[in-house]
Amino acid sequence: MKKQLTVLLLVVITFVSFSQQNKITTTNTVTFTADISGIIGVGPGGAFDPLRDSLLVIGLDWDGETTVVGNRMMSNVDTLNPGIYTTTLLVSSTLDSVRWKFKAAPPYYWPNTGWETGSDRWFVLSEDSSVVTLPIIIPRIYPGQIWPEDLHLTLNLNMTGAINQYNGLLIPLSDIEFIGLKSTLPFMGNMLEGCWCADDTSTGDMVLLTHISDNNWKFEIDIPAGTNSGVYEYKFAVKYTGADTINGGFEPLNNEFADSLTHNFLLVGVLPPIITIYNLFGDPNPVGVERIENLLPSDYQLEQNYPNPFNPSTKIRYSITEYSFVTLKVFNLLGEEIETLVNSEQSAGVYEATFEASNLASGIYFYTLKTDNASFTKRWFLLDRL
Repeated sequence: MKKQLTVLLLVVITFVSFSQQNKITTTNTVTFTADISGIIGVGPGGAFDPLRDSLLVIGLDWDGETTVVGNRMMSNVDTLNPGIYTTTLLVSSTLDSVRWKFKAAPPYYWPNTGWETGSDRWFVLSEDSSVVTLPIIIPRIYPGQIWPEDLHLTLNLNMTGAINQYNGLLIPLSDIEFIGLKSTLPFMGNMLEGCWCADDTSTGDMVLLTHISDNNWKFEIDIPAGTNSGVYEYKFAVKYTGADTINGGFEPLNNEFADSLTHNFLLVGVLPPIITIYNLFGDPNPVGVERIENLLPSDYQLEQNYPNPFNPSTKIRYSITEYSFVTLKVFNLLGEEIETLVNSEQSAGVYEATFEASNLASGIYFYTLKTDNASFTKRWFLLDRL
């Protein structure tokens, strides 16, 4: 009997070894070029300082089947263009494509601890021994500054129709044990550390939301003055009966988004001391904002709200031509901010936001759309009744 087991074991080992030997490794010489001219030498306390800061290419080998040789730290070799940084890496992989991102360092000088916001980037390998020069890329890294005053932030979460991204099944809301939060903003968990499991709640890598009513949960925090401003990412994590066994038990509570999507919070510009953001589980856009499918705009546009005049609700349609950080805000005649409808990164497309004004007095109001490359303002009329 022992002899038979030994023979069986040898067969299995030989089979695995043979399979591994037949994986084909492709090697590319890849040049990465970043344009950081928009953030170099601007902004107090948070701009890219060539004497202090570095820009790196991180990843490419996150899958465990890729090796990277070369200096990940990018450098400026063109003295006439101080914002152009490059590096060349030797990438060898058994896969067709690999994930990566830019990262600024040192992390304590940068919002999001220096990580580029948004989805991971992908490099698709060419045939073996190819020399590849990628197009110039503007990293999604934003300069920050020291936030001057305390800010009370409330994140509301609606779980209606929530789906576990790992298995595509509805999350049984009656079985929820807790909902956690991990982010790149200090004091709101740590999205870059921990196991995405229940243990993170005891280490501080995950903080807990409060159940308010039915499908609604809430997290509140006072962000102290002195925090770096900029773009921060966050995700929700749901623990319910059986959730810790899904995905083979690996990061089981990282169950909100696939493909590295996140919610985003913009701590920059003029914000009121109290701000509330409404989230829908699994949707990176704020609640009440929908993307109009199959529409790709040719230019930036902010349309007139409709209906106008209105009471109590109206819709605002806007278009963005490329991936950008977008804010859509409502102001009164005194220039006081009434509500933030959008405060997140969005891909190119046409979007429609809904605004409810049941608690506002009749009169003239303004709404402003801002992106990385455009800004628009229009006005509307709120009537007592129509």
